[in-house]
Amino acid sequence: MPSPLLANDSAHTTPSSKTAADPDEDPTPAGKYRKSILAALGTLQIAGVLAGSGFIVKFAREDFLGVSSGNWTVSDLGMLAGSFALNSATLMCQYVFHAFVIIPLVLILGGYVYAQSRFQRSKPRMVEGLHLAGYVVLAVILGAVFRVEQAPTLYLHDFLITSPKNQPNISQQTPDYRQTNNLVRLIFGSRIKDDPTRSIDFPILNDFRLTPQSAYDVLNAQFARSLLICLVAWNFLFTTERRGRFKVHGAAIVTVFVLLLLVVTVMVPYTYGKLIHSTDFPSATVEYKGNAEDSKDNGIKHLEGPLLFQNDQTIAILWAKEGKTAVVYIPASAVLMMRLHGSVDALTYVLGRQALPKPLPPLN
Repeated sequence: MPSPLLANDSAHTTPSSKTAADPDEDPTPAGKYRKSILAALGTLQIAGVLAGSGFIVKFAREDFLGVSSGNWTVSDLGMLAGSFALNSATLMCQYVFHAFVIIPLVLILGGYVYAQSRFQRSKPRMVEGLHLAGYVVLAVILGAVFRVEQAPTLYLHDFLITSPKNQPNISQQTPDYRQTNNLVRLIFGSRIKDDPTRSIDFPILNDFRLTPQSAYDVLNAQFARSLLICLVAWNFLFTTERRGRFKVHGAAIVTVFVLLLLVVTVMVPYTYGKLIHSTDFPSATVEYKGNAEDSKDNGIKHLEGPLLFQNDQTIAILWAKEGKTAVVYIPASAVLMMRLHGSVDALTYVLGRQALPKPLPPLN
């Protein structure tokens, strides 16, 4: 028969054992809802990141095209953010699962983890030096990615409203001219179909040997590589910042690393909007009321071209002919009929290498 003392001891140890099992449990109302509040804040942060990426993608796309491409509504930005996230994940997976990428990546990451665990057991002070070396190497890589692959996209402007043969923003005086010129060659080469006369029409494509699909693949690989390096750098930062006890020089290196990482990360959706996001638009046929003095059909005008955007007030159609382009804005109230028939790559259309789809016969 157990003694009362043992019974009392067991009774008193039960609450303490619960406390030991849940040391973070807070019985106050604020403590009960703390996790819910943190979860809500985390959701808002994710929504903010997605909205910001959608905004950057849209801004970059309009800067690249030189024309507006729709309203800045929450739904539009959300669709762009979703497209950016899905396509980015797809392109990165396709890039990583190549043998020449995944094998060196596994060897480097595996070697780093092995060296860290080895130093942690035998020479703990060497772990800090290993982390600092990782920050230096990644900072150099991030700087190279920005300088070679991302900064040249800053000079790509107005590709639908200026002559593709003479881009005003790209010249011998342009910073990063060689990299920027190479990007333009890849963009044009990916849009222009196989044509033996393309080098005559576009001198920038002289000695350009890549097929359109190969040019697309190069652009996709450059973007996926930038994204992969950003993810590796963020993961490295999160896994080392809790252990880091860096002194003055170490803190300065980490600060430079974080600033570079933020710049390169912000440029990822910007680069996506200019190089990766599709320039396909619906092909539209529009009949609308024009000036009766300028038209032979009782003031009714006819226009065909890519539909850039449409809202309650305006319809924007891209017109291109004989190397000249223009954006025609038609008041929605003047539109008599608009029919959509297929889609067209607006940039290929401007380059004169893609005809508009033939409209369907009118309904009886």
